[in-house]
Amino acid sequence: MVRFPALKPGDVFTLPDGLINGPVTLPPRLTGTARKPITIQGGRRTVIYSTEPGKAALFAKAPRHLRLRNLMVSGSAWDGISIAGTDWNEQAEDVIVSRVGVWGVANDGVKIATATDVALLDSEVHGGADQAVDFFGVQGGRIGRNKLFGPGQAAVFAKAGSTDVRVFHNTIEGAVDGIHLGDHGDGTKHRPGSEFEAEDCIAELNRIRVETGRCVVFAGARHCGARANDWATARTFPNGKVAPLFVMTEARRGAQRIASVDCWAEAA
Repeated sequence: MVRFPALKPGDVFTLPDGLINGPVTLPPRLTGTARKPITIQGGRRTVIYSTEPGKAALFAKAPRHLRLRNLMVSGSAWDGISIAGTDWNEQAEDVIVSRVGVWGVANDGVKIATATDVALLDSEVHGGADQAVDFFGVQGGRIGRNKLFGPGQAAVFAKAGSTDVRVFHNTIEGAVDGIHLGDHGDGTKHRPGSEFEAEDCIAELNRIRVETGRCVVFAGARHCGARANDWATARTFPNGKVAPLFVMTEARRGAQRIASVDCWAEAA
């Protein structure tokens, strides 16, 4: 168990070196400032491992102005790193996760939910049964310069009313699909007022290689696009034709069906 001191704006807390038997739960509602964020970082050899079902190896509840960097998660019975607001009235805000490594997880590698102005940068993340990176109800997000791997349904999801998310300069391999802008949902946890699963999001300058699926999927998305991606799929149909690199489809929220509107894709 990691014990945290009372942290104030500008503080830097370094996790212990060596293997940490998690889960590690940050103090709830850590609050820095835009000029003086709070930083939680790994030591020279910090590795977090957790076998507790249903809990992320590292979890942060409703932080504001937080930097999380330089650590590894080597296994989790659920998500690797999870950052989430309490609800839509108390969101996570201004959180940057960088230079982390995640593998050996059961579910999502990195999940950020109910959040505004967040980023995952310069990291290597291996997903489990779900996805490597899941942005759920994120408003203003960046997923960039990462190495992201399957084997789940997709390497990246931006969904549940996510808006203004940029997915850029990532290397993506091993998942069924590459990037999902939008997804099916039950409509109970989506960003309030969101008519679409994803809006004003873009995937650009990524290297995407998938074996059995599509490189980019627009599902219940509006004003979303893909450009300048180096993408390829090995999936073929019985007639020998190669599967499309991208598809535009509808999403479902319970009984509601949401078509994709004004989405586009360009080759590299």
